[in-house]
Formats: sequence, C-alpha cells, structure tokens
Amino acid sequence: YLANQGSHIINQYIEEANEVPADSSENEKDNTRLISAVLTTLESNNFNLKLFKNPVTNRLESILITFDENVKQLIELVRDGGKLSSVVISVFVVTDSMYTTANPFNMPTEIFVQYMFNRLTIQYYTDVLTDPDSTNEEKAEAQAEIDAAEIENQNLRSVYGVLVDSYDYDTLIQFLPNPLGMEEREFVAYMLNKKIWIIYNEGGDVPEEQYQKAIEDNTRLREKYRIKKDLYHYDQLKVYLPNPLGMTTQDFYDYYEAKKQSLDDYEIINNPDSTEEEIEDALERIAEREQPFRNRYYISQDEDMTYDEMTQFIEENKIDLSDRLLFKIEVSLNYFKGKLETVDSKMII
Repeated sequence: YLANQGSHIINQYIEEANEVPADSSENEKDNTRLISAVLTTLESNNFNLKLFKNPVTNRLESILITFDENVKQLIELVRDGGKLSSVVISVFVVTDSMYTTANPFNMPTEIFVQYMFNRLTIQYYTDVLTDPDSTNEEKAEAQAEIDAAEIENQNLRSVYGVLVDSYDYDTLIQFLPNPLGMEEREFVAYMLNKKIWIIYNEGGDVPEEQYQKAIEDNTRLREKYRIKKDLYHYDQLKVYLPNPLGMTTQDFYDYYEAKKQSLDDYEIINNPDSTEEEIEDALERIAEREQPFRNRYYISQDEDMTYDEMTQFIEENKIDLSDRLLFKIEVSLNYFKGKLETVDSKMII
C-alpha cells in the first residue's frame, strides 16, 4: 500500500512543484528515478532508528528512521483515551537531485571516498613539504605521495568526465556522512578504537589486549574501506560522530533511557530525609544502569552528558525541517466496544 500510494503522491508532487506536464518524457524519467530510489530506500535494511517518548506518559510517541542520510521516515503515533487511534507516516528527502548526483562529480560513493582521501593526502603532505623542520628524506617522501595522489585523482576525473575540480576540501567532504565513508556503526567503532589508542598512550587505564585489538580492528576497517593510511586526527573526525558521546544512535538512546530511569534515584539522593542505606541503594542502581555504557565507550566524567543535555540534543536533532516532505499518509484505527474493528488510510499530503 505504501509503495502504491507513495508512487502516486511523489508523481503528483513533482508535477505540481516543477509545473512540468506529466507526459513530458524527461520529467517522466526524473519521476521514475526518484520514485524508484525512494521506494527502494524505504525497503533497505541500512538505517538508523530513533525512538521518542512522551516525557509525561513515558509512552512511545514517534519513530524517526534515517536511511543513508538521504531519506527520513517519521512515524507518529496518535493516541485517544489511551488507545492508539492513528499512525501518521511522513517521508522526507534531503534534496531532489541526491539520487542521481550523490556528489558534484557523480562518482560512486566508494570512488568518491578514495578521491577525497587523495585530496587529504595532498593537503597533509603539502604541509610536510613546506615545513622548514622537515628533513630532505621526509620532503622527498611527501612529494612522492603528492604526485601519486594527484595522478590517481586526475585519472578518476578523466573516467567520470570531470574537467576541473574547483572545490575546496571542506566543501566536498560535506557530501559524505564522514570523511572515511563508513556506515555509522563501523565509524563509531573506528573512532572508539582511536580513542582507546589515545587513552592508552597517555597512560590511561586500558588493558594491553584491548589496545592491540583496537589497532587490529581499525586496520581491518581501513582495508575494508580502502583507506591507505590513517591521516586523520581524532579531533578532525569526532565532529562527524552521530552524538557528542561517540555512541551509536541506538546506544545513545538506550543510555538516555537509563538516565531517565535514574531520575527517581537522584531525587532519593538529594532528599535530606533519605537514609544512608537508601542513598547507597540509589547510587548502586544508577551505576548498574549507566556505568556499562560509560565503560564501553570510555566516557570520562568530564565528557558525560546530563539527562537534560541529552534531552536537548535529541530534540534539536529530531528532524531537519529543511528536508523536503514528499508525502504523508494517515492510517486510522477504528474501535467498536473497545475492540479494533477497521483500519482506514488516506493520503494527507
């Protein structure tokens, strides 16, 4: 049903928005590409899921599904008298042209990642080349790296019909979810391993075997994504993490729920009438809920976020209103004598 209705409304939306006759062959091609891409994306298993609860009732209120940073599906649950009365499904797309041009050069993602790595290589070794403290040997190596990267990128531009690259690095990198081109789960793991490496080398409490495993895991990830060298510093990459704690989206929300459950225990701790035993029990419950997340991600006390800070982050990142709404469907649930009788659906937009 969603596929059929989605196809209909997307065709209608594009026709009205662009004021192009429906029988236009070029418009029909664009419609077909867009429809096919959207519906295929909605069937994909490659997505991030965010759950939002009503802070008063503690019941699930909406679900935000992000597919490959391109398509967002917002599912809103509407309740009446404690019962689910309707479900509103909205589908957003980031840009009209994203399905045909994922980047300015129309390169496949994995090729564009390699192109951007070469751009970084040139930038990195140019700094080495111009550094007065660099040795002649280091400068020779830097020049060789620059030449190899420039040749490879020139070949890539030739293959994909790019006459000139007039973009700066910071502009082009925005076309990737992160500079390494990794999916969220693997990028988070890669960054966590880099963090473990830093903590270990600063004398932090990281077991030797964990340190070695972090090195090995990141080597495998670089091989998988065809990343030749680890040229990025941790601070360069951390801004691309899905949240300030460096967690996967799911773990971030699980940690948020754990902090929410701890609110009652904090009231016990801050209550002057609480006994010492009650406070100790509350502290133990908080630690049991929250500490596993901090341990897993090596989150220090200074790095941690409060419940209010996490709430603010979640609200600010719920949905990007600049995204283009393609269609909205409402599914109504009708009850008779307390039992679900019929289900109706209609296109809202």
